[in-house]
Amino acid sequence: MTTKKQKTELQASLQVLATKVAEINDERVKTKKSISSLELVESVVESLYAELDKLSKKSPSHPLSNLALSQVNQAIKDSKELLEGDPYVDRITEFVAAGDNPEHRDGVLILGQIISGISRGKPRLKGRGETLFKLSNEADALEELISTFVNGDEENNTEWHALFRINSRWFEGDTFSFENLDDRITERFTVE
Repeated sequence: MTTKKQKTELQASLQVLATKVAEINDERVKTKKSISSLELVESVVESLYAELDKLSKKSPSHPLSNLALSQVNQAIKDSKELLEGDPYVDRITEFVAAGDNPEHRDGVLILGQIISGISRGKPRLKGRGETLFKLSNEADALEELISTFVNGDEENNTEWHALFRINSRWFEGDTFSFENLDDRITERFTVE
């Protein structure tokens, strides 16, 4: 049976958990947007690469048109934002239209580097999305379990108890652990 003091502490823990769930969900939305944006940029970059590669084979030293230069620079800018932290993409700089435009082969080289960066960054972003999804599910289940204790229905928690056997951090043996619950919630569900 949950005591009145424990119920009060658990209600406070639910508030901490609710804050963490909101943070996780915000990050999930941002990550989904980043994945969608990266997939769009990937499509554009691959298309630009295919066209410039054809032109490069015909005349590799021919300069990019102003339109092509603008598109390549936009692809560089978008990729750098989405793939921030990739050491190779971070080194890429936009072309400066000072005098002659860069050659086709330069555009192909840079777009190839961006394609490689996307192939490294996309799985990382998708993995982050999966991790956030799992954290969200765990937080939802923990919220349900804590609510069960707050409402005095702990005898009905057997299915939640079985779920949390996968992650024993919430239990001491077969018993739900109330010890340092707020700290454990904050530690487990803090998103970086």
